[in-house]
Amino acid sequence: QSAVFFGGPQSAPGYDFHQLGTNAGALGRLEWRHRAFSVQMPLGRFGQLPVGGTIAPYAAVVWTDRPLPGLDYPGGWFPSVGVGALTLFDVLRFDVARGLRYGRWTVSVDVSRDLWRIL
Repeated sequence: QSAVFFGGPQSAPGYDFHQLGTNAGALGRLEWRHRAFSVQMPLGRFGQLPVGGTIAPYAAVVWTDRPLPGLDYPGGWFPSVGVGALTLFDVLRFDVARGLRYGRWTVSVDVSRDLWRIL
């Protein structure tokens, strides 16, 4: 393989999909999840079902060696910060992120991998 591409909601939140192309790179992500709220949903004679939401602020960074020919961005560090909101039993996730170096605001929606088997 002669090239590695970073960008998009998973590898580099806050940057466009495949925005960062290089011959060598690395990435890291630090996330903290905190239960934000819990609401009881009544199920009649079966009792109540707790439905909650989780807030997950995170920071991510991508390091690229040198850009591929034709790309306008220099190599180096590309940090980003964002926050995720997990709902519906932590199955549905909404993310908002900002790339801090040549990045922009991005919004993404994802379904938990636990649900992928039945989709």
